[in-house]
Amino acid sequence: MKEHNIRKQVSRRSTAASQPKISEWDKGKTFFHKRSKKSQGGYGYVTRDAAIAFSFVDMSGGNGAAPALEVTAVAGDGAWLPCNITLSEDSDRPVALVLWYRDNSTTPVYTVDARWGGLHQGARHFPGEDDLAARLSFDASRQPALLRVSRVETGDAGVYRCRVDYRQARTEVTLLVLRVIVPPRDIIVLDEHGQRQIGSLGPYNEGATMLLACEVEGGDPPPKALWFRNGELVDASFSVLRQQGVVRNELRLGPLQRQDLQSELECSASNNNLTEPLTSRLTIELNLKPAEVEVTLPALSQPLSGGAALVAGEVAEARCLVKGARPLAQVAWFKSGHRLQPDRLLSREPGSTLSAVSFAVRAQDNGGNLTCRADNPGLPGSDLSSTVALDVHYAPQMSLVATNLRPRVGDNVTLRCEWKANPGVTDVLWRHDGQLLPWRGAVVAMGPVTRAHEGLYECLASNEHGEGFSNQLHLSVLYAPECAEGGTEEYAAAPELRVACEVRANPDDELHFEWLANTTRRVGRIDSLAVNGTRALARAVASRELEYGLLLCWASNSVGKQLEPCVFRIVQPAPPGSPHNCTVTRQSQDDVVVRCLPGVTGGLPVTFFAELHRAGPASSTLLLPLRRNTSDTRWPQFVFAGIAQTGPLLVRVYAANAQGRSGTAEVRFLEDPRQLHDTQGSAGLDTSTARLTRNLLGFLTAVVVALTCAIVCLIMTKHRKHSRKRKGSKGILKLKKCSQEETFHDCASSGIVCLSPDLITTKYCMSDNPDTEAPSPLMHDKMAAEAALDARYMSKDSLHPVTPLQLTTFVGSCCTKVRRPLPGSPAFSGSLSSSSFRRHHEHPSARNQAPYTIRVMHTDQEHERCETLA
Repeated sequence: MKEHNIRKQVSRRSTAASQPKISEWDKGKTFFHKRSKKSQGGYGYVTRDAAIAFSFVDMSGGNGAAPALEVTAVAGDGAWLPCNITLSEDSDRPVALVLWYRDNSTTPVYTVDARWGGLHQGARHFPGEDDLAARLSFDASRQPALLRVSRVETGDAGVYRCRVDYRQARTEVTLLVLRVIVPPRDIIVLDEHGQRQIGSLGPYNEGATMLLACEVEGGDPPPKALWFRNGELVDASFSVLRQQGVVRNELRLGPLQRQDLQSELECSASNNNLTEPLTSRLTIELNLKPAEVEVTLPALSQPLSGGAALVAGEVAEARCLVKGARPLAQVAWFKSGHRLQPDRLLSREPGSTLSAVSFAVRAQDNGGNLTCRADNPGLPGSDLSSTVALDVHYAPQMSLVATNLRPRVGDNVTLRCEWKANPGVTDVLWRHDGQLLPWRGAVVAMGPVTRAHEGLYECLASNEHGEGFSNQLHLSVLYAPECAEGGTEEYAAAPELRVACEVRANPDDELHFEWLANTTRRVGRIDSLAVNGTRALARAVASRELEYGLLLCWASNSVGKQLEPCVFRIVQPAPPGSPHNCTVTRQSQDDVVVRCLPGVTGGLPVTFFAELHRAGPASSTLLLPLRRNTSDTRWPQFVFAGIAQTGPLLVRVYAANAQGRSGTAEVRFLEDPRQLHDTQGSAGLDTSTARLTRNLLGFLTAVVVALTCAIVCLIMTKHRKHSRKRKGSKGILKLKKCSQEETFHDCASSGIVCLSPDLITTKYCMSDNPDTEAPSPLMHDKMAAEAALDARYMSKDSLHPVTPLQLTTFVGSCCTKVRRPLPGSPAFSGSLSSSSFRRHHEHPSARNQAPYTIRVMHTDQEHERCETLA
């Protein structure tokens, strides 16, 4: 079909004076707006809801018929179909009917009936019955009159005829062709991996080649796909893939250089000049290698390239400047191969990155290095590093090692001190439990070790940056068990009595306990009821009748067996002994503390009491009521607060248990309590007088005891001579409490065995005749008793065995305490026969040597040493 310019066609049909001029249509009315320039014999216009183009198409087929007006519309928009209705100025040609037909249909799609009124007033509108008719409307107020098609669909395309019937003129027909254009539906850009790209491309590595494909979906007729770079056409070669329904244009760029960074690529698709082209714009992103890396330390105001001295314990900040990297380089910090985090990004200037990291300077950093590494992860081989050496000054770092931290008593131990320092140290010192030792040097050898060596050891040294202390090593000396309590404990006799034995030992696990009972009713071993760590419980008495005597407890561990047993006295319940040796100290300006030593307990729990009196010449007045002990109940200690009264004061202290109360110990204050010293109090009005009185009483007591012991020893010596002549007579071994002043010489040649003052007084009977009854079951076996008695001669260096003594009625001997109070039973008496005495006395090593030593043994365990004169 041949296209003609619309201006020429309208001009040819406007010869009649009643026809409107083309200029009225060409300019359009208020609803027409010129859209594009004249092209291909037509015009394009845009209305408020439509974009249309007009041109004439020759549809005569060569028969000379008038060309049809072609109307191009975009699917989804509206379309205007003009109808040439000629109206004269005097209206002598009124319009009767306006009929619209589509294609070859004889049924109008839209009818305007103006036969009973004017075209503009009273005309009746009749749309057809198909779907298209519902979207049609006719506007006769425009010139030319227009048939509006809303929401144009592709099926609306076709040939339309507008028939105008006049009342007094011939009918006119306007032929139109509606052409519907479908714009492209979507445009996508794919990379070489087939991934859709939106907004940006890449990042691509510097020097790489980029392959892109622009695919346009939809559009009738098929659109054009064009590539533009920074607004300039770079590729117009596209292909139509009808089976896929797409138009494709591929673009290859490369190798990519720095100048390609941030370049804009645009793929544009369009199949008409009525709508905006469909485009996809993308920006090229590139990975660029870092060009320069530099490490600086602001605190030193110089680069670290030559090494710089740091001080351990401080916090240093290092900075790294990276230039030439794109996009922003990733910076990683390493100190001697270990990653430092977190780092901070200080600036992002174009082409450069400034990163900083803070780290605590440590002594072990000395000799290490600090590295800043910058790279772009997507660009292989792009990393660039800068490494500097670190020189760190620090105080000595000490380390202590030992050859054996758990030696036994008597072993040797070596301690070795090692250190690191920059600069070095001048001397190495040692400490034991916090106390400085007179040792110098890196190695210390100790041995043989004792329990006194136990504790925490450390070494120390210093330089200009301070002191260094080593780790503390605890030297744990292993030893056999020993009693936890230093003295003999008392228990009141009862039908059901349980005694607890507690020891100290190292190691203190897996302890084995043994018990020995030596009472008025029995002598022998007993079993533990329960063992809990270092504490064992035994049933002391299991009969209805009360027993008195001793219980002995031994424990053993991996080191060995306890040398001296724990002693428990089973005594008759009695009131406690009086507190003694009371002292007064000042805790604060108005607070006074009274402390005393306890007396015997009487075998029962003891409570201590104190009363505060105002001391008078002849009597005293009670100031404070009775006060119970407020601290450890085993030790009498009292605190009197708020004592502001002057004048002599008196404190009376006594103890009480279930059997009664003890005597009273009195302590007198000075005139003013504020005059009391922190370290020493007064036990009376005149301290020197009290001390003199105590010394005098002690001396008189010692004299009386010594005279008494001498008289008793003389009597027992005579009685021993007499008893030797009587064979088979019953032997009586008497036990007596020895005072602190009594020694072996006070009891020499007597028949009395001297015991520690804290042992009970009793007597044990033995007989040479096995048939004779004796209170102690151990005496029923004379052979066992004789085998348990072993005499040995003691020289300066060693003990020499001699023949065991023969048991006799009396022994002129006196047993003495060795290290701590030891049991007084089982006890044995014996005498040196004349033959054995002479034989061993004549031994060369025994001539003129005295005294002899007797060792009393029970079940192969050593209990006590006794000495006697020849």
